[in-house]
Amino acid sequence: MKRAVALFVVLCAVRAGAASGPQNEVRADLGVGSAVGFGGLSYARALGERLSIEAGAGYGISGFQLSAMPKLLLPSATNAFFIGLGPAISIERLDADDVGAAFRRYGTGVWLNADFGYRIVARSGLTFTAAAGASVGLWGSHMLRVPGFILSDSFKGIRGLTAPQARVGCGYAF
Repeated sequence: MKRAVALFVVLCAVRAGAASGPQNEVRADLGVGSAVGFGGLSYARALGERLSIEAGAGYGISGFQLSAMPKLLLPSATNAFFIGLGPAISIERLDADDVGAAFRRYGTGVWLNADFGYRIVARSGLTFTAAAGASVGLWGSHMLRVPGFILSDSFKGIRGLTAPQARVGCGYAF
């Protein structure tokens, strides 16, 4: 894993030429285990022809989530394959009384998310993005209890917890 992170940093450090086309993108994402959870908003800024940075916020099973992810782009005209690697934080403080004792969730976590995907940009500026990858717990703990289905009955550390993730999004590039 350390080698993969080091390789990504080296690739991102290579200076890219000026980006052609839209420099910004605002997007609504839906996902499973993704950097923005079940749903959220993302903003991306092109830093060159082959590099962008994305920030996102959303809500998922581990609570409110904030993420940042640099992405290496492999463009073809306005569309691009991408690979991204970045941190996210999840914060949850939902007590049983908040949803009629159906859910009990507590905890804060720091995650490392990896994405591989494809982005299409139409001439109108509308965008479609699909990505999949993995999330790895770095620090923190979570507890989740759903009646009839207990994921964790007590606080459990998330360090080393690895889970698949995927998301799709529609947005606008300008």
